[in-house]
Amino acid sequence: MSGVTGLSKRILFYILICSSSVTLILTLLELYFEYRIDVNLLEQRFKSIEVSYLPSLSENIWLFNTDVVESQIRGIYNLNDVIYVSIVDETNTIVNAIGDKQAKHIISQTYPIIREQQGTINQLGHMEVWATLDNIYASLQNRLAVILLGQGVKTFLVSFLILLIIFKIITSRVSRISQLVSSIDLSDDQKNQRELSVHKAIARPNRAHDELDELAQTIDSMHGKVRQLYLQSDEQRRKLSTIFEGSHDAILIVDLTTNSIIDFNGKACDMLNFSDEQLRDLSFYALYSGAHTHIRNFLDETQRTGWNIQELTFKSRLGNLIPTETSASIIEINDQPHLLTICRDIRERKQQEAKIDKITNFDQLTSLPNRVLMRDRINQTIIRNQASPNRYAVMIVDIDNFKSINDTLGQGNGDLLIKATANIIQSIVPKSDSLGRLSSDEFLLLAELPESDITIARKITARLAEQIRQAFDETMLVAGSLIKVSVSIGCAMLEEDGNSFDELLRHTDLALCKAKADGRDRVVFFSPGMDAEANQKLILKTALHRALKAKEFVLFYQPIIDLKTRQTVSVECLLRWKTPDGNMISPAEFIPELVSSGLIIDVGAWVIEEACSTMAKLDEQVPIAVNVSPCQLESDAIITHIEQVLEETGLAPEMLVIEVTEDLIIQDKGWAIERLNRLSNMGVKIALDDFGTGYSSLSYLKILPVDKLKIDQSFVRDMLTDPEDSAIVATIISIAKTLNLDLIAEGVETELQAQHLRHLGCGKAQGYLYQKPQGDLIKSIHYQEDELEKISNL
Repeated sequence: MSGVTGLSKRILFYILICSSSVTLILTLLELYFEYRIDVNLLEQRFKSIEVSYLPSLSENIWLFNTDVVESQIRGIYNLNDVIYVSIVDETNTIVNAIGDKQAKHIISQTYPIIREQQGTINQLGHMEVWATLDNIYASLQNRLAVILLGQGVKTFLVSFLILLIIFKIITSRVSRISQLVSSIDLSDDQKNQRELSVHKAIARPNRAHDELDELAQTIDSMHGKVRQLYLQSDEQRRKLSTIFEGSHDAILIVDLTTNSIIDFNGKACDMLNFSDEQLRDLSFYALYSGAHTHIRNFLDETQRTGWNIQELTFKSRLGNLIPTETSASIIEINDQPHLLTICRDIRERKQQEAKIDKITNFDQLTSLPNRVLMRDRINQTIIRNQASPNRYAVMIVDIDNFKSINDTLGQGNGDLLIKATANIIQSIVPKSDSLGRLSSDEFLLLAELPESDITIARKITARLAEQIRQAFDETMLVAGSLIKVSVSIGCAMLEEDGNSFDELLRHTDLALCKAKADGRDRVVFFSPGMDAEANQKLILKTALHRALKAKEFVLFYQPIIDLKTRQTVSVECLLRWKTPDGNMISPAEFIPELVSSGLIIDVGAWVIEEACSTMAKLDEQVPIAVNVSPCQLESDAIITHIEQVLEETGLAPEMLVIEVTEDLIIQDKGWAIERLNRLSNMGVKIALDDFGTGYSSLSYLKILPVDKLKIDQSFVRDMLTDPEDSAIVATIISIAKTLNLDLIAEGVETELQAQHLRHLGCGKAQGYLYQKPQGDLIKSIHYQEDELEKISNL
C-alpha cells in the first residue's frame, strides 16, 4: 500500500464514512426493534397481572384472606422487572407493599380493585405495580457494543478490500497516467515522443478495454495532435523570428500602458544607435524629435482606428534626425494593448525627393521658383486674399529679342544673360515678393502692394515695373561683349483682372503681347479690350465643331524605337487637323481650344476608337499610345468607352497605352488618378508624358499607376551641350530604373543623341531621327533603316 495516493485515501475515507453510517443506522433500527419487543413483553406482564391476578386478589381482599393476598402480591413482585407492588384502600392508605422504587427508568401501572355482588360494584381500593426498564437498557447497551464492534470490523475489512480493488483497477492506473502525462515534453525530439504511449503503459493483457483504456487512447491521440500543433507553432515562431530580425525596417513594440519599448529588432538598434540595454524600456516619446503632442495624437489615432501610417522623424542616440515612414497597428499581448510599429528609414528617399523637388519646383539655371511653384504661390495668395483682402499685382517680364541674342552669342552666353536678368530683377523687388522663371526668357513676379485703393495700387505697380524696365537701360557686359538689352512687362491686378492663376496669367500675357506689339521695352497693364483674343477662340471653336462633324481630323503615327535592336516596339498616334483646302493645322493651335471647349471629350473618344480599330486590323501588332487630357478623365465614361472599344475591336488591353501629362498632378485631380488605376487594372498601360517639365514628384510616381516615363524633348535636345540637361536626363533614367518603369526619350534627332541615351541606360526613343509623324501606321511599324541613315547624314 506504499503507492496509495491521495485519491485512494479519499476513496477509503468515503467508503468508511458511508458504510459506517449505513451500519450505524441499521444497528440503531435493530436495537429499536428489540427495545420495542422487550417493552411489549413488559406490557404483556402488566396485562397478565390484570387478567390472572387481579380477580382473585379482589376476592381474597373481600374475604380478608391476608395470607393469600400477601402471597399473591409476592408472586406479582417476583415477576421479571417488577420492583414494587402496593395495595391501597379507598382512603388512599397503603394496606400492603413489597419492594421499593429505586431505579433509573421506571414504568408503573395502577389497577382498580373492585368486587361485584348482586349487580352492585364495591370499590375496595387499587393496586400499584412498578417495573424497571434498566435491565432492558443494559441489555441494549451490551448488544449495541457487540453489534458495533462486529459491524466495524466487518466494514473496515470490506472497505479495505474495496480499496485494494479500486487501487488495482483504477487508482494505480490513473496515477500512472498522471505520471506519464506530466513527463510529456513537447520540445523533446520526435523519436522519444513517439515511443511514449500512455495506453501501452496502463494496458492489462487479456482484459477487455474499459473507460481508462479509452481515456489513455484519447490522451495518446491528443498528445499526437498537440505535438503536431506545437511543431507547427514552433516552426511559425521561428519564421516570424526570422522575419522580425531579418526585416530591413526597424520594428518596435510599445506597451501602451507605460509607453515604453518592450521589444525590437536589430535594425532598430542600428538605425537609432542604441544598444539593446539602452533601447529596452525606453519611452517611445524619447525617440521622437518633435512635440510630444504630435506623437500623442499619433498614438490616439492609432488606438482609435487600429491602424495608422505617417511620416515621423526620430532622434538617434547621437542626436541625428531620422525621417521614417512609420506604420503602426494595435496588437494584444497577454490581453493588453500594445503598439506594433514598422519604421522605414526614408533618409535616402527624402534626399532623392529633395533633388527631384529642386528639379521640379526650381529653375536649374537661376535657382528661382519655376512655373509650378509660382502657380502654387499665387494660388495660395488667392486663397489667403479671400479671408484677408489685400492688393497684389502679377507681372511677366520678358527679355526682348532674346532668341536673336541667344542665336548670336550662343546658348551658354544666353544662359548668362538669363542669370544676369534674374539678379537685376531680384535686386529691385522687395524680398516679400515672389519672383520666378516662367519660361526661357520670361520671369513671373507676384508683388504685394501696401495700398488697398486700386488706383494707388496700380500706380505703385507701374512704378515698380518702370523701375525694373529702366534697370536695363544701360548696356550689359555678357561674355566680353557689351549688348543692349530691354524688357517688356505685362501687368494684371488680382481680383480686378482675375481670381485664378490661369486667368491672371492669361491677362498678364495679353498685356505682355500688347507691350511687344507696341514696340517692346515698355510696361502695359491688362485692359478688358484685350479680350479680342477670346473672339478668335470662339471662331476657332466653331471651326472645330464643324471639323468634328465633317471628319476632318486624322491620325498620324510616329514609331518608338528600341535603341539596341533599332526596331519599332510601339507607336504613338498624334492628332492632326486637315482642312477642306488640304492645309494641315498644327496641334498647338487647336488642341488647347479642344480642351478648353470640352470638344476634346468627343475628339478623344474618336482617337481611341480609330487607333484601336486600325491596330486591331493588322496581323503584326505593337502597342499603340494615345494622348489623353485630364478633362477626359473627369467622367467614368472613358472607362466604359475603352472597355467597349477593346471588346468591339478585339485589341488586347496591353496593346493600348494611355499617355497623360504632369498637368494631371498639378491639378491634383484624385478622381483622374483613380480612373487611371481602373484602366491599369484592366491591363491598359499608362505612360507619363513630358516628364521633368511639370510636377515631377516621387510621391506622385507612387500614386500614379505609371508603366512608362517619357523624357521631355526639351532635355534631350540640349543634353549633349548642356551639363544640367544631361544630369537631369541621367537622373530621370535612374529614377525610372529604381521604380522599374519603362523609359522613352522624346525628340531624338541625331545619332549622337541616341548613342548618349543608350550609354546612360535609356532603352527606347522616338523622334525625327527615326521617322517624322505620318499617316501610314504600317510604315511606322516597319520603318526603313535606310531612311534612318538618310536622316542621320543630313
